[in-house]
Amino acid sequence: MSHPAGSTRRPKGGKKVISGVLTGSRFFRLRNPIYVNERDENGIWVHECKPLRIYTFGESREESWRTFVEFFECNWDSIARQKDSKLTLDAQELKRTYLDIVESVDRVL
Repeated sequence: MSHPAGSTRRPKGGKKVISGVLTGSRFFRLRNPIYVNERDENGIWVHECKPLRIYTFGESREESWRTFVEFFECNWDSIARQKDSKLTLDAQELKRTYLDIVESVDRVL
């Protein structure tokens, strides 16, 4: 189906309910499910979780989700596991959000 120049398509996607995040080496088990908005914006896939301040995009759904997982893991390592004295006030707030959301972190092979 073609779209005239200047028109927009209705975004595809919706909300993903996530109870855990699997990376290449760890599984982050969440206390309660979180909602991740997933949508196709004119051929660019977007994943967004406002409470975690993650907004990722990619040319495919898989690429955008992979980037989301990488951001989640990076934020865990660089913010949630960091001493408060080394974080800005905003980062301390984000750290508390991660610590409230993540129940456990397990190594995977």
